[in-house]
Amino acid sequence: MKDLNLARRRLGDQWQDDKFREFQETFLDPLEPKIRTLLTSLAELDEVLAKAERACGEN
Repeated sequence: MKDLNLARRRLGDQWQDDKFREFQETFLDPLEPKIRTLLTSLAELDEVLAKAERACGEN
């Protein structure tokens, strides 16, 4: 997430017109909530897999 925001700032420093704002609104802005949801889901999956691994190790 930090990398995306850093890249967005760098790009915005060099590209400052209506097309950039349109690109940001169309492509970049919708990515942030999707990435946050993905990261949350991956953390939850990691917990489930760790629990399954512990359960399998007990047998």
